[in-house]
Amino acid sequence: MPEGHATEEKRRKLADLLSSKFKFRNVPRADIDTLVSCCSFMRFAKGSHIIMQDEEVKYLHFILSGSAENYLMTTKANRKVLNTLYAGDDFSLPDLIMSVHVNPRSIAYSLCVDDCEIAIITRDDFMKKC
Repeated sequence: MPEGHATEEKRRKLADLLSSKFKFRNVPRADIDTLVSCCSFMRFAKGSHIIMQDEEVKYLHFILSGSAENYLMTTKANRKVLNTLYAGDDFSLPDLIMSVHVNPRSIAYSLCVDDCEIAIITRDDFMKKC
């Protein structure tokens, strides 16, 4: 299958996932399609970090497949899981929309619990097109 066709299938799958989420319930499908049209896709292996704590946030992330955890390290070097994310869930959105004039930093680590495929949108594309 040609790469362009696979990418369009991934975009369609992501748009369907987002349309089913509570957060996007009042967003017109045309707006979701615009958002998804800006996405590129990356694969991460189980155990890989997607974002490190205090890393500059440059992307909005959507999970297309797999699952990931956002966590913090405690002062006693224990991992405290904040939430688990599944297909259709997003992260980094608050950092992007609250950072018009500053370079936001991630407040947590994001770790793949399974092999994941992640859709990403750059901060610039998000601010210009969405």
